Amino acid sequence: MFILKYDTVERVHTQASQIWKNIVDNQLFILKQVIKTLITQVFKIIISQDFELQEMGLGCMRGLVEKFGEKLVNEALDIFENLLDSATDLSQTVGVCRVLCNMAQAASHRLLIQISPRLLGIMDNNLASDSAEIRDYSTEVFVILFRRQ
Repeated sequence: MFILKYDTVERVHTQASQIWKNIVDNQLFILKQVIKTLITQVFKIIISQDFELQEMGLGCMRGLVEKFGEKLVNEALDIFENLLDSATDLSQTVGVCRVLCNMAQAASHRLLIQISPRLLGIMDNNLASDSAEIRDYSTEVFVILFRRQ
């Protein structure tokens, strides 16, 4: 339900938000319990071929970063770093780089300062990738960090 809150179709977004609000009393507690499963599902959506699904997944990650910040982002970074290390094809690596770039864009200034060493460490190896798309997302993370700090 949390993922559907970020659907691009307004009616789906509204219904999912209402259901989520009615069912979940303590969002942070619930999200901490299911963060690994949630991020795994979001990642599958982001690397799908459907543009609208990709946008929903990226919106979900932006929402997590904007609303819960440091309470969930460090664990999310751990999961994405593991996904990057275990990536078996180009689409998975591009997907992780895209998500990390999206997270950097959504982070508050304070959060960005806190997570920038981790982001730089993760993205540094990708600056020399054979894939232009991976290099572009990696470069964008560095540019975001430079401009916003």
